[in-house]
Amino acid sequence: MEQLILWFNMMAFTLMFGSFGATYVVYGKYKTPWLRSYLLYLAGYAFFLLLLTYHFFNLVYLPHPLPVLDSIVVYMRLVISLLLFFVIPQFILSLIPQKAARWQLGLHIGLTVVIFSMIIVALICNHRLLSGIGTILFNGYLGLVTLYGLLRIRSSRTRVSLGVVVPFLYFSSAFYVVLVVLTFVLLSMPPSILTVRSNIIAAGLICFLWGAITLGYLVQRIFRQDAPRKDSLPAQFL
Repeated sequence: MEQLILWFNMMAFTLMFGSFGATYVVYGKYKTPWLRSYLLYLAGYAFFLLLLTYHFFNLVYLPHPLPVLDSIVVYMRLVISLLLFFVIPQFILSLIPQKAARWQLGLHIGLTVVIFSMIIVALICNHRLLSGIGTILFNGYLGLVTLYGLLRIRSSRTRVSLGVVVPFLYFSSAFYVVLVVLTFVLLSMPPSILTVRSNIIAAGLICFLWGAITLGYLVQRIFRQDAPRKDSLPAQFL
């Protein structure tokens, strides 16, 4: 079972890496502003999956896991989470497009301090419940931000609502809901290899679907003979 999980997550990471490459090619051709934020979004979750897979391998296969390396991986995941906490709202704002109001910036900074303080304290004190609550707040907030962007795009008449962005926002809203529900379920269970498996299987499945859909769409656009002109990109590519 563990070997199957590792192979599946390697495939998911490969798809995410390929999606990053295809997105970068498109961004290099058209310089669409939201693609810059999307590249960071994609890279952050791909690297996060890689670190999570390493943690699983370290826990399951190494007879004497190195706690120092495991601690380094944990704090690297924390840094990536902090970066994503700023990249994802920026990605949403670049789609609308809209400048954040002062109260929105204040709310975001306040939530950043609260959530990451909780997670850091939980890591230092090895407090599972506090870490779980921080994770729920993290994914719940990003899910609400994504839903906010989706509703703004759906209610506007901008051309961005005609294409692939809206399905991606539906997908990402759904996977944040899955992550929140999964964290609630895992917190109700005693820590075991089953909880670790559930966590990494969910992450691998989300990244596999994300990478496959993005890569398939972008490869089709890159190699399509009647590729859109630069000035028609917003209507046809999006």
